[in-house]
Amino acid sequence: MLEIKSLETGYLAARPSPLGDKSGRLRVAAATPHILPGDVAHNTSAVCQLISEADASQVDVIVFPDLVLSGASCGDLFFQRALVDAVLEGLGKILLESESMEMLICLSLPLLLDDKLLKVSAYLFQGEIVGVRPSDNLSSAEKRWFTPASEIGGLYDHSYELLLEDPDFTKDLLADDRDLVWWQMINREGASCPLVVQDLTAALSELAEPLASDDEDNISFSCDLSPLDFIPEYVHRYPFTLEKASQVISGLRVLAEIPAAAKPYAAGGMRYFSQPEQILPLSKEASRTATLAEAGQPAFPLLAISDARPEYPLFYRELRSYLLERSAGDESIIVYAGAGESESTSLHVYAGHRLICANGRLLAEGEAFDNGLTLADLDLEELFTGDKPADLLPASDIRGDSGLAREFPFMPPERSDWPEFSYQILDLQARGLAERLRLLGSRPVLGLSGGVDSTLALLVCLRACQILERPADDILCVSMPGPGSSPRSVDISESLAQACGCDLVTIDIGQAVQLHLKAIGHDGSPDHTFENAQARERTQILMDLSNFKNGIVVGTGDLSELALGFCTYNGDQMSMYSVNHSVPKTLARIMLETFAADLLTGNKSTASPDQFFPQEKDTQLALANLLREIVSRPVSPELLPPDEDGTITQKTEEIIGPYEHNDFFLFYLFYDGRHPKVVYEMACDTFQNTPGEKLKDEMIRFISRFIRNQFKRQPMPDGAQALPYSLSPHGAFQMPGDLSEQSLLDALESL
Repeated sequence: MLEIKSLETGYLAARPSPLGDKSGRLRVAAATPHILPGDVAHNTSAVCQLISEADASQVDVIVFPDLVLSGASCGDLFFQRALVDAVLEGLGKILLESESMEMLICLSLPLLLDDKLLKVSAYLFQGEIVGVRPSDNLSSAEKRWFTPASEIGGLYDHSYELLLEDPDFTKDLLADDRDLVWWQMINREGASCPLVVQDLTAALSELAEPLASDDEDNISFSCDLSPLDFIPEYVHRYPFTLEKASQVISGLRVLAEIPAAAKPYAAGGMRYFSQPEQILPLSKEASRTATLAEAGQPAFPLLAISDARPEYPLFYRELRSYLLERSAGDESIIVYAGAGESESTSLHVYAGHRLICANGRLLAEGEAFDNGLTLADLDLEELFTGDKPADLLPASDIRGDSGLAREFPFMPPERSDWPEFSYQILDLQARGLAERLRLLGSRPVLGLSGGVDSTLALLVCLRACQILERPADDILCVSMPGPGSSPRSVDISESLAQACGCDLVTIDIGQAVQLHLKAIGHDGSPDHTFENAQARERTQILMDLSNFKNGIVVGTGDLSELALGFCTYNGDQMSMYSVNHSVPKTLARIMLETFAADLLTGNKSTASPDQFFPQEKDTQLALANLLREIVSRPVSPELLPPDEDGTITQKTEEIIGPYEHNDFFLFYLFYDGRHPKVVYEMACDTFQNTPGEKLKDEMIRFISRFIRNQFKRQPMPDGAQALPYSLSPHGAFQMPGDLSEQSLLDALESL
């Protein structure tokens, strides 16, 4: 099958293969195993299972996702030596099981050298480590755990060996003297396998020096022993060298890196907001010919890409186009393997994309959110002698012109993309929730108010149940009317639950709130305590119901509310899993409008409503009308009593300003990082119907609320981002809770 050539060439040599009668055929695979982050033994078994399946299918090259043995989402667990050692033991198991396989295995892993933890790409062939490449281009998040290779002096000046004990060997509790001497001579007294050693032969050299006696009465003698003879038989040795980025591995030009983040809050999110040509730092323009070990054979560059980027709406479409375009430009083979859905959903969702392309042609592509192998047979002569696809589209930039202000900056610049964008967001929200529900074996418990946010969260729960193949009544909807609730909001909540087929419980909180206020000496007048008591009473009910009904509380708060601090601390601010925290209010409204329109018209241009909503047409019509009514109503927390006719008196946008303006400020001030004066001028150009002085006042209010309410964001619950924007302190946006906003406000004084 695959013949490993000299490390001096960056190209893959084609040769006759048992895959077919023609020469120059190659079978490659991208693999996504089902892993458990932090469970190396399970992950190693999953990797070995796919390697075995690939070997049975006569695969020549297999590529796994980034950090597959540990899981890419282990966070600070990478600092734990037990995890790093377990990864090396897992690597040893893979080496043992692949000794008879003529297949190049490409994967990445954490590697501890002295006190420095590296992220390396390892390449295995027939039970040997044929190359290791340390990563230098790390994101700001990865630099918390891994050291860039360029920061370690003399890294490439040494030889290395990985020492692993045979898993089938059982040695005595007390090692013999020879073992003790061996460990001492490599300066690892008290250490145990697995172990990575520099210059092992030199470290053991004095063990082989001639033996002499200081006693004149004794006869001096010498012995001819190799230093390596002192290593016990039960220790497997795997020598390897570290390769620089400019070098090549085992006949392949291999890549396993992602561009580093430009901004620290973008870890795992905005880190991928690079220009199209920077999406993946692939090879430079490939040479037309190469010098091979055997003259006369054709050669082609092959790029093996191990990735662990989160999934965001429309991003894979851009990445896919770029990979095809680049493979055509470089005349290369690209095997791409992305981290799968079994990675942690505490912060992100991973789709497990797998793609194989060559010379601009898409050869194979896996389904998103599906584990397993994606294989492609490559007829190298046919692929690289024919014409390139004429309809190859250039990679699109879903952000549009970064220099132009947009009214809805969280949305794609092209409105034709909005429907697909909306459905992908809903699906990502649901998949994050579904994985958490599957992990815990629990059901979703949702406070349903009849507003935009809780309605979107209900649709997320509905989609999550479809993914898990559970009935809709697995969702426990809780309507909790209180002193500030309008009758119509209560009716909408009940109608929504009925239309979606959910389990509904109605609990009036009026008496409980009244008793609580009386107990603390409050007279029941409508002030902040009166409002917050209602929010906290609802949260208490949801939390206790979750314990009672084996559920988890699904958080409904959106990105805009978190930015403005327009939520009750330890009230609606808290949940057990938050699904809306990366979705701004303007986007939530657009999503509901999109879903309503599709339910009314049966539009299936982007996604079938039947995949996300109840299938009965009468139910879809009723749901569509409810969604449209919800979007048309004023946004309100409904914590102050309505008028006598039931009209809502507490309107959020009369207090904090229009959400269109606040979301605009949020994006350009804190995600785009522009100067307040520039953002003000952009706002004046964008919202020309609003007087400049009013926009200035709204912007001052937004900045003050944003800075002063950071304390409400510090204890945010888990929740996967559906967009690359979040205010979660868990790696997305970090800021102390006691800063002053004065410097930002001073920048607006001259306006």
